[in-house]
Amino acid sequence: MEIREQLTVKEIFNLANMPDVIRAIPDKVYKFFEVNFDFVQWKWKEREIFWQFLDEYYPQFIDYQKDIVYVDELSKKECLIGSISWIFDILRDEQATLENQKIAFELTCCVPNFWKISHEEGYLFSDSSKRLALSYLSTIDTNLLVNHNVHINEKETIETLHISLKNCQWKEIGDNHHQISNIFGQLAINHHCTYSFIVEHHIDEILNLINNEKRVWQLLYWLALLPEQHKHNIVLKTNNQLAQFLLLLNLSHRIRNEFQQEQLQLSEIWHKCPVEWFQLFNKYPWLQLELGKFITSTTHKQIQIYIDSIELSTYSENIQECLTYFLKHAEQEKIHYFCKLAYQKWKTWDFEYSYSIKRSSLDRAIVKYFQDVATVQERADFIHNEMTFILSFNKYWFTNIVELHKFIYFHLSRMQPAYIADKLQQNNSLLFDDLNKNFYYPNLFQEDKRWRNWANLDRL
Repeated sequence: MEIREQLTVKEIFNLANMPDVIRAIPDKVYKFFEVNFDFVQWKWKEREIFWQFLDEYYPQFIDYQKDIVYVDELSKKECLIGSISWIFDILRDEQATLENQKIAFELTCCVPNFWKISHEEGYLFSDSSKRLALSYLSTIDTNLLVNHNVHINEKETIETLHISLKNCQWKEIGDNHHQISNIFGQLAINHHCTYSFIVEHHIDEILNLINNEKRVWQLLYWLALLPEQHKHNIVLKTNNQLAQFLLLLNLSHRIRNEFQQEQLQLSEIWHKCPVEWFQLFNKYPWLQLELGKFITSTTHKQIQIYIDSIELSTYSENIQECLTYFLKHAEQEKIHYFCKLAYQKWKTWDFEYSYSIKRSSLDRAIVKYFQDVATVQERADFIHNEMTFILSFNKYWFTNIVELHKFIYFHLSRMQPAYIADKLQQNNSLLFDDLNKNFYYPNLFQEDKRWRNWANLDRL
């Protein structure tokens, strides 16, 4: 079908406010609602029939990403402009009937992002419309929404998840993040125009619902429908820790550079959060910048908690942004304190007796320790002691050659941060991230063929 015209939603709104517009909806639309819509329950008998009916009177080609309506028939354009004008009148009128208000709410779907754009353009609607929308939201039974399509063998899993959420069992919730995301998706399908209205024009009411919600599935419903642009503010303002936790798990879009300022604002959350959150959130890259800002300004006790939460066994790129921010912005005294704690944790680590040279997640701080906290002599002594262990390997008993190799690699692994600190001291134009891509060996390994085997093995 030929497209005659394209209109943005803002252009449609402007046309709807023209004085010569007939502010009405077709009589057939009224009659269709009377036959197919349950005004008491605010529910369509068959919603698919509603969409088919709309295509007869309103433009059916819509770009929801660009907020554009494509007009294929001029009569449909006139009907759309008149209907939008009527919707504005009804939803502004404190004396409008409940039936007309509900019809107006339902017809807002004729244009994309009606509520978002009307808010951006400064449109105001009646308190009567607000009360009606909030009244409807209070009747939604999300327990049925969650359990309606659940297969019998999934019910036990859903019940277990419900218990975890209700009791704020943070680790279990984090472990079930994927399942929770699926439930969010199911709930989001059941979005309603009244929620869209309240979230865009009365966001404080949504915050109030979230803050006071005790029912688990109902809380997930409020969060599932929350537009991306509002999640940041809700995370900052809510006093509902479960809501805060679930939203933090779903802020992955903020990893992009343009959201860095938003990330930094969230640093305040960590001052009051449960201790378990640190370990759980260390693996999420989109939360690292605010964690870095947090430990930059927090107490020694909180720094200890953060260090305790780090798992050394996995060299994680995720926490490097946190450490980089901290080491760049924190005061020297706090950096030294942090690095000392990191070193104390690292020096007793067994490197999992790996069959290769192994990194730790705190290497950036360990290198800083050898640079700024330990003296040059202490660093040299550390390397010398590790080398002494290697040279004295024949004084120890090993069950097999594999155990001997692990022994050698253990001490080579411990040397790595000290060697990197040496190179940084010799040339301060070098970068940790570049140096950390290589392995470093004692001179003896380069000079004596008997020792090169370990270096060569590691490069295979």
